[in-house]
Amino acid sequence: GHATINQMVVTDPAVEVRRNEVVHVKQRHCHELPVPAGSIEIVHCDEGVVVCNKPSGLPVSPDGLNYHHNSLMHLVQHQLGLSEALRPVHRID
Repeated sequence: GHATINQMVVTDPAVEVRRNEVVHVKQRHCHELPVPAGSIEIVHCDEGVVVCNKPSGLPVSPDGLNYHHNSLMHLVQHQLGLSEALRPVHRID
């Protein structure tokens, strides 16, 4: 990806943006790494807690680089149709 200020490509991260300048950031498109297919086994779910059986090879939370949608938090939220983001509390190995 790259950033522009007033349609000029910026490569120096120390460049300061001034009032009325137009900034545009183009992120590179990335395909997420594959994860085990199938639904996540929900062991328990109530108003305050969701307990699930995480498959091996599936990251718990987004890492900002390779995983966002293919993370346990996102997949379980989508599977259960939850509007609020989930937060991991504890991992039992």
